[in-house]
Amino acid sequence: MINGTTAAGIPFWVFWAFFIGSFCSIATVLISVISTKEIPPTPEELAELRARPGGPATYIGDIVTAVRAMPFGMHKIGVVYLFQWYAIVVYWQFVATSIGESAFGVTPEEKGFEQAAGWVGLMNNTYNFVTIFAALALIGFAARFGAKWIHAAALVGAAIGMLALSQVGNQYVALLPMVLLGIAWASMMGVPYILVASMVPKERLGVYMGIVNMMIVVPMLIQTVTFGWIFENVLGGDGTNAIVFAGVLFGIGAVAMLFVSPPRETEESEIMPLGAPRRIDNVYNRVVVGSDGTPNSLKTVGHAAGVAAAADADLFVISAYNPQATPEQPSSLAAAGEHQELYGEEAAREAIRISIKELKKERARNIDHRIVAGTPAEALLEVAGSDPSNLIVVGNRGLGAAEGEALGSVPREVVKNAVCNVMVVQTGGDETLTPGRGG
Repeated sequence: MINGTTAAGIPFWVFWAFFIGSFCSIATVLISVISTKEIPPTPEELAELRARPGGPATYIGDIVTAVRAMPFGMHKIGVVYLFQWYAIVVYWQFVATSIGESAFGVTPEEKGFEQAAGWVGLMNNTYNFVTIFAALALIGFAARFGAKWIHAAALVGAAIGMLALSQVGNQYVALLPMVLLGIAWASMMGVPYILVASMVPKERLGVYMGIVNMMIVVPMLIQTVTFGWIFENVLGGDGTNAIVFAGVLFGIGAVAMLFVSPPRETEESEIMPLGAPRRIDNVYNRVVVGSDGTPNSLKTVGHAAGVAAAADADLFVISAYNPQATPEQPSSLAAAGEHQELYGEEAAREAIRISIKELKKERARNIDHRIVAGTPAEALLEVAGSDPSNLIVVGNRGLGAAEGEALGSVPREVVKNAVCNVMVVQTGGDETLTPGRGG
């Protein structure tokens, strides 16, 4: 639709592609800025911010201080960044030259090279399309296997893709390596940021994210200054060799990623695990927890969800109810904000709804739920069954705990009759830890 070229041979459609891209970029950023509500700082945080000195000297000093105090793992990520961003710029600059030589049989100086350049646009669209879905999948893989291993694997895939791309002689086959590059691009744009967020203090996250962006720009500047000489004197001015060189750099980056040491288990990030071993991994098949919808029971459910996520187990949320429609007498425990007995199936369904809503806020996975007519202890024991690989999670107070007692009737009965492990969660406030009048 858009014909013609400039005196330098650049097609006019290239300019229009950049104009359209600029409009889309600016528009989407503006939509995000205008529509996203920020969480305002607390009065204490505002006071601290306003008390800090300002000016360029302060900002530069903050960066210098942050670099000096930077976790050693970030230095290692900087080495990974050096190779991966150098490599991707080499790909961007020479993929058209490479595919022109290998698939179209033309050089940049020859007529028809614009067809190779146009095909590269389709190749880049392919890897970006793959990135959309790969980014979603990488979240789960990184959470399960450790982010550093996933990023290393993604860079290995990019290396294989570059080496394969340098050897293809068909323009359609050249689209296949873009799948591997799309997965790597998704990881490059997300996983290292998560790793850094896992390493640094929350209050200094802003300055360290700025340093990460510097780690991206500096390799690009180094590439701009150095690769011209490398291309002419080492790679023989051959675009295909440049793509091979990019693949080698991706491979070196993958090896460097393996040296990013995971923290101790006690220091593992809640945002994203770096790959530290988990002692409870694969211990439990099913984690069973009861809920009556009260704050104390939701606290127990939260503990159960954490164990289930770490052990990669299914989470079963149980609400037991009394088939009697209304209680014979008011519950003093419910009035005091403790656990309450549920009367009627609708009450149990509401308790389940509240529990599932809270779990989804925390993005819990593998959740199942069940409503059982009967006592809470019977319901928990029934769902847990006779499998010793299951786990029952109960609150320490439960129902029927007299003043000064450590356990209510529900956790007492569950502990007494369960054939699997039972985890007792401290759900009450300070009053639950205070001894009774008898000491």
